Amino acid sequence: MQPDTSASRTGASVDSNKTVIWRPFTELAQYPQRRATARVVALDEATVAAQVSGQIKQVFVREGDAVKSGQPIAQLNDPPLRLARERAQATLAAANAKMGQAQRQLTQQQGLRARGFVSEEAEAAARDTLEVTRRERDAQRAALAEASWYWEQRIIISPFDGIMTERLVSVGDWVTPGQAVAVITATAREVHAFIAHEDIAALQQVAEIIFETLGGHQHPLSIAAVSPRRDDRAQDVRIRLTFTTDTPPPIGTAGVLVWRDPRPHLSASTLATVRGIPGTWIKDNAATTPRFVPLPQAASGRDVVVSFPPDTMIAIRGQGTLAWQAIRETQ
Repeated sequence: MQPDTSASRTGASVDSNKTVIWRPFTELAQYPQRRATARVVALDEATVAAQVSGQIKQVFVREGDAVKSGQPIAQLNDPPLRLARERAQATLAAANAKMGQAQRQLTQQQGLRARGFVSEEAEAAARDTLEVTRRERDAQRAALAEASWYWEQRIIISPFDGIMTERLVSVGDWVTPGQAVAVITATAREVHAFIAHEDIAALQQVAEIIFETLGGHQHPLSIAAVSPRRDDRAQDVRIRLTFTTDTPPPIGTAGVLVWRDPRPHLSASTLATVRGIPGTWIKDNAATTPRFVPLPQAASGRDVVVSFPPDTMIAIRGQGTLAWQAIRETQ
């Protein structure tokens, strides 16, 4: 049995000449599902390097081991660094003692000057000596701070929570400042994808974005950032998204972003062409005269984004009749 396509059954509005069929925009509006390839990547990846020269004394973690921020990864032999710090500590102690002596001499000279036993020049000389020793003390403080920093650098630490994905040295190796020791990949992760530039504004309005793995597992996302640049070749825009659950898929997982376009679309099958311009025939309501609305942004065979009031009537059949009538009326 053939389906009943009468206006009473379908809700369509049929012109009196029975050649044009209309439907309300609310019935025709489509919200297509969009998809884009995506991949899970580490939030950070760092090549950890030695800050000072030395020989590797210990390596505390192996490839694949999890590490915490600040956790030691390797240690250098420390005798030269320890001796340099101890030398700086001793020199500072001597500078402090010398400055103390200079302070006492100035105090003595000031007392004698008050009783008229020494000249003003003698007091000034004592004051200058104190100033010189103070500067020497400050220089030794800076030297100790530097030696202490080098001492602390004997321990090479992880910059963040992650996994040692590559170990680049062994015990006994000699390293120099800037030489790579290990690669740490953060356990925190996000999703990277490239989206067509014209879809970015709509995507930012979407309530639900899903990352679907190739195995069919789905994970909800939220947009973290949208790059201000377009890809030079594809004119796509790079976006970063974060997982909104505590069980994201592993780093390196490939999949697709899935979202529902919030903009209403008209099917390409409802479009017509008048004088080479694509568009659609509409009536503001059932009683008004049909009019053609150009949609120059429409591409052949593709649905087009539109914005009509919900009760707008759209011609879905017989558009050629409407075009012919319009031509006749203009003649």
